[in-house]
Amino acid sequence: MKKLFFATVLFTLPLKTLFALTFQDMSTENITIKVREWLQTAEGDQAPIVMDGFMLLARKDNPQTNYRGIAFRHEDFRIVHKFMKNKLGTFIMAYKLPEGQSPIVYRLICDGLWSADALNRCRIRDSRGFTLSCLPLTQPIADKRATPYEDGGVVIFRHADDPGQTIFLTGDFISWDPYAYKMTEMTPGLYEISVRLQAGIHRYYFLKNGTKILDESNPFTDYSRLEGPVSVFEFF
Repeated sequence: MKKLFFATVLFTLPLKTLFALTFQDMSTENITIKVREWLQTAEGDQAPIVMDGFMLLARKDNPQTNYRGIAFRHEDFRIVHKFMKNKLGTFIMAYKLPEGQSPIVYRLICDGLWSADALNRCRIRDSRGFTLSCLPLTQPIADKRATPYEDGGVVIFRHADDPGQTIFLTGDFISWDPYAYKMTEMTPGLYEISVRLQAGIHRYYFLKNGTKILDESNPFTDYSRLEGPVSVFEFF
């Protein structure tokens, strides 16, 4: 089985990554009582959730499955964290979320096969075209003092700049068209636009004289295969 596992990894990862992999058992240090109870009673397939600063996953037992793991982009996918089994036979994972990382981007490993999380609809593609899963932001942006914010399906974007400028908004929701959404200067130096969007994760940035500007009031960023670094937000 070990030979089969490494043979599968060999054909799903670049060689440079393969020989740098580190395998770690799931750590139970600093797990809260609430998280421990969840791990003990988790049963069947469950989409990832956040609880007490931990990312929690559960996958049902399968007689044909011997190994499950997870790897993260902020660790360069070089560390594979191995799932444990609880008394109910469910594969369980509790991963302590690092500060300053949002969204959390990851891939799952099942008997050596790397893939996106089938139970998580939030996905992106990296610069090599691999599909990666994203842990939804734990707190959707809903503060009207921040930007963007959502109000009844309409998302309001704001950008502060010099007065009298021409500012555009672009994003994955308009296939990165640079001139579709021109922002209105509401007051001198404050530009705004309202866009009706579907719930989910969206990536965007502003354009001034053809220069990309990330949203300084939004701390969440991501990487787009087409556009490079971008701002990102989510609403439900």
